[in-house]
Amino acid sequence: LVLLFAYIWLRHAGTYPSVFADEQIYSHFARLVPLKDVTIPSYLYFWTFGLTNACGDGFLGCARFLNMLFFVGSAPFTYMATRVVAPKPAAMLAAVLCIAAPTSTFAAFFMPESMYFFGFAVLTWLCLARPFRHWVANAMVPGMVLGLMTLVKVHALFLVPALAVFMVYLGWSRSRNAAGFGRGVLAAVASVAAVFAAKFIAGFLFVGTDGLQILGSFYGNQASDGVSAGTTLLTLLPAAWFRLQGHLMSLVLIFALPLAVLLWHGLSGRARASAGPQVSALMVYTVLMLVAALALTVFYTASTAGFG
Repeated sequence: LVLLFAYIWLRHAGTYPSVFADEQIYSHFARLVPLKDVTIPSYLYFWTFGLTNACGDGFLGCARFLNMLFFVGSAPFTYMATRVVAPKPAAMLAAVLCIAAPTSTFAAFFMPESMYFFGFAVLTWLCLARPFRHWVANAMVPGMVLGLMTLVKVHALFLVPALAVFMVYLGWSRSRNAAGFGRGVLAAVASVAAVFAAKFIAGFLFVGTDGLQILGSFYGNQASDGVSAGTTLLTLLPAAWFRLQGHLMSLVLIFALPLAVLLWHGLSGRARASAGPQVSALMVYTVLMLVAALALTVFYTASTAGFG
């Protein structure tokens, strides 16, 4: 990890910004605008990366250093999550590969992806390892983490249904009866309540009553513009279907073997029995989070397709 940190840092050192519009917006809001005046509700990200003002005109290098701390800092949580289903050598390899992957490119950008990546690694560990003794804590703490993730990227809101369904699955899978299903539903309610409690309490502490908005003015205006233009789920379907095909082709090309394993695990009762409940939980978690992210990407790109 130390060698990877050094390599990625040297690779990005001295390079110019490349995602110009987004990097300018996030840099501007983090360094030059009071939190109460920002239009994107990424208050936790802006507050953290406002520290780059201490670096003077070297703020971009400092932002990349913070990105690296978050990006590489996700490795221990990836390792602990993988240890639930794999021995130590495999978990170590998984953690290193996640850092060595092309995803490390995002560490070069003055954007919240690296911090979001860290949050997702923590969320995954909490969901799979379930480190607390009481089921309420194991439901609410991941919800709180996801709530804070919405203050890094508002897109995390669209993972809430996936988290809720996963909590229902965990409750049901332990006993596979009505009582287990009921406990799973209660865990789902607790996790969703924790998401919005963490989001609204932290948002209020950062900016007051403006922090109680769901999407913020930037994304809220996009949504209202779509509604006023007559955009509905039905009108988006042709464009969404076209984009879904493209995204699925990309996923099959990049993740052919993992997707084949998921499919085999889902269709084969013998595979599920031999793998055990923890592997099944990992498979369900992966599918739910992947479907949630895929649906968000497909419909968001379909909704903005008409804007050039």
